[in-house]
Amino acid sequence: RRRSPAGELAKRALLSCFSGAIVAGARNLEYFRFLGFRKRPVFPGMDTISLARLRADATGGEGQPQPEFAKRPFLFVGRFVEVKNLGLLIDGYAVYCAQAGSAARRLVLLGAGPLEGELRKQAAALAVDNRIDFKGFLSGRDLAREIAGSAALVLPSASEPWGLVVNEAMALGIPVIVSETCGARDVL
Repeated sequence: RRRSPAGELAKRALLSCFSGAIVAGARNLEYFRFLGFRKRPVFPGMDTISLARLRADATGGEGQPQPEFAKRPFLFVGRFVEVKNLGLLIDGYAVYCAQAGSAARRLVLLGAGPLEGELRKQAAALAVDNRIDFKGFLSGRDLAREIAGSAALVLPSASEPWGLVVNEAMALGIPVIVSETCGARDVL
C-alpha cells in the first residue's frame, strides 16, 4: 500500500532504539531492512503455532469426527474491515452459488467488525444471505474445530502482513485460497 515518506521516517526513528527484531516472513524482513535494520539482526519466524495444541483443540482431544467433505463450508476468519476485502468474497460467492446451484457449499464468516451490517445487506441484495453464516468471533477449541470442519479457508485480503489463520488451516490439512498480498503465501 502507499506509504508516506514522513511516516516511514517516523517509523525508522521509533525503531532506532531496538537492537533486533523478530518478524513474520521475507516481506517483513525486507521492510525492516528498509527501516534501518541493515546491521541489526532480523529473524523470521514470529508467526508460528503449536501443532500439538491446535490439533488437540480441533478434535477436542477425542478424535471427534468432522462432517463429510461434501457438506463442509468455505471459511473466512478475520475482522470485518475494508482491508479484508469481504465485499469481493461475497460477490465471488454469489457467482459460485449461481453456477453450483443447490450443490453450493455454505460460506461461514467468523469474526465481526464495522462492516458487518453492510456485508449482511450485500449478501441479501445478492440473494445469498440464506447461504452465509455470520458466526462472530471464536477462539481456541471452537475456532480450531471450525477450521478443521471446513472445505477451504478463503482469505482475500487487500493487505495482510501474514495471516496466522493460514498456518492453522494448513496444519489441519485444510486447503487455503489467499490473495497475493498475504505474507504467509510467500512461505507456506
